[in-house]
Amino acid sequence: MNIEHRTSTPSGFSLLELLVVLLIMSVTVGLVFGMNFRQKETVVIRSFVTEFSHFLRTARSHALLDGLENICIYHHDDKKVVETLRGRSVQIPQEVELILGDAVNANKFDLVSFYPDGSVIVEDFFIESSRHKYFPEVEPFMGKVQFQRKQ
Repeated sequence: MNIEHRTSTPSGFSLLELLVVLLIMSVTVGLVFGMNFRQKETVVIRSFVTEFSHFLRTARSHALLDGLENICIYHHDDKKVVETLRGRSVQIPQEVELILGDAVNANKFDLVSFYPDGSVIVEDFFIESSRHKYFPEVEPFMGKVQFQRKQ
């Protein structure tokens, strides 16, 4: 009788090797998605500040072109800002708060008023998220409203 004795070599991965690979993958995924989740708030507030700046710039242009006063009114219940001249509006995202100065608790509040002569009046307010604050600043010669991040 001729019996062949074959030595078997493992043809797969051991349980320990699979667990190590899963651990490395889970740590990597956690780091990547954790950073993206934290950066989401920054992206949301920055994009809103940019959108709101363009909205105000356009509202100023409408006041100059039409020769009429254009007031941008904040509607607290709807979380949006509406201009009176053309009725355009910008929605404030859930992650962002518009904080009114002097603890004003009105449902409607005049934020910015643009006049046909190019002048502008900006009321006391700022834009806030959990980690960022942006304050409006008026460029004196052009009447343009810009937002500056302050800590």
